[in-house]
This record gives sequence, structure tokens and C-alpha cells, in this order.
Amino acid sequence: MVVATRANASSTISNVEVVTGMTSKTPVFSGNHGDDWTIWEMKFSAHLMEKGLDTCLDPDFENRLPTKEIGPFDMTNDVEKNQKEAVDLNKKAMCQFIQAFSTMSLLSKVNLQKKADKNFPSGRVWKLWAELQGDFNPDDSIAETELELVLSKLKLANKVTTNAVGRNCIVRDQIWSSSKRRK
Repeated sequence: MVVATRANASSTISNVEVVTGMTSKTPVFSGNHGDDWTIWEMKFSAHLMEKGLDTCLDPDFENRLPTKEIGPFDMTNDVEKNQKEAVDLNKKAMCQFIQAFSTMSLLSKVNLQKKADKNFPSGRVWKLWAELQGDFNPDDSIAETELELVLSKLKLANKVTTNAVGRNCIVRDQIWSSSKRRK
């Protein structure tokens, strides 16, 4: 769509192109923990927000869904009309997850969610989101365990090094990774 505008009471008219619609590309998730997950989580949330699908991620979205995904829905009844809209949003959001996943293990999570409830063959997006956050968002106990594992691999050692004058000296109680120790 092209819109004509006038600039500062000038008689010249310029054309300004106004882009309508939602054109963002679905961010792809590799399945890696850490920064990759954090960046993807933020970008994907923004992507769903832009498409109007972010409400599907909230566990309270379950209250908007009917007991069965497949109708018939009475479109003259406001409650059933809203339930049909919620089902459509849920299906669209699930499609976005499928497009975002680049590994079989992630796509398997979608398939498991689809098979979890025979009344909802497309799956429930908020449950998939909760599962992903549980798997990829570290909690304090996981982070602590990972740090303990890293620390257990480190060893205290004496290091023989050459000082500025070319003489050997011993540096005591430095932390060296076992893979860097010289024999």
C-alpha cells in the first residue's frame, strides 16, 4: 500500500510505503543449552507476540480451550466461538514450534505432546512451552551441580615456570586443569 504525504507544508508530495502484515521469520532453535536457549527463548517469544500467539504460552490459556479440539462448534454461541478461536491460536502456535525446531529430539517433544491427549491431536502449546523451560532454563540446583563437576575436574598443583630472568621457580597452589599439567 502506498500513501502520499506532504512534508512541512511543501507542495511536493512523496510516496511512503507502509508495510502491513506480520513478516518475521520463525527463529530456529538448535537445542543447545545456555546462551543459545536464552537468545532463542527471547526471540521466539517476541515472534509469537508479533503474530498474536503469545497468549498460548500461558498455563491459564488452558481455561480458554474446549475439552475437545475437533468441533462442531456453534459459532452463534459466544463461548464456543471463543473456544474455536483458542483452538485455532493453539494450532498456529504449535506450527511455529515445529518450524522453529531443527533437531529430532526437539521435534519428538512436539510429537509426544500431540499424542498426550487424544482429544487434542495438535497438542497443547502451553504444556510444550513449560516442558522446554523445565529442560533448558537452569535452576539453582542444576547450576550448582554443574559448577561442582567443573571444580572436581580441577586440581591443585605446583607449577614450574621460568621467571623473567630465565630461572626456574615454583608457583605453589595454583589451580591447573588436569589436561594442562606437564609431566
